Amino acid sequence: MERIRICYAKTEPLRYTSNLDVHKVWERLLRRARLPLAYSQGFHPQPRINQAAPLPLGLTSRVEMVDIWLEEDISLDVVAQSLEKAAPPGLELKNISAVDLKAPVLQTTVRSSEYLVILLEPIEPDVLQARIKPLISADKVVRERRGKTYNLRPLIE
Repeated sequence: MERIRICYAKTEPLRYTSNLDVHKVWERLLRRARLPLAYSQGFHPQPRINQAAPLPLGLTSRVEMVDIWLEEDISLDVVAQSLEKAAPPGLELKNISAVDLKAPVLQTTVRSSEYLVILLEPIEPDVLQARIKPLISADKVVRERRGKTYNLRPLIE
């Protein structure tokens, strides 16, 4: 068995593709590439594919990561060529590397993300800085999601 980490870009054609659908895109891509995808054990086997930090709907990314497990050891060059040929529009492969089977899961290794925000209306840099400063200097930024409140501030670097 082999574990492979793939870095890729999710571009405009996949912008409005949900996280669950991106997972299905990977399943289909691996099938089209004819790679021997490993499956979980049990009553309802699932393909062994783990996304690092799935994007919210509507966002694009220059660097996304996914780990896949293959039943057989295959050259990374062969994997890359197979994936390149089968990749759908909007999924651009950047880097492919082998990962130790016992390495921590991908989701636990991602420490942070960097976002580029494009404003719909122009704003003076001084005004923007004045709006950001209270957020950065605050000890607590309370947010509510699904009826529960939490402090968003520790998640902002």
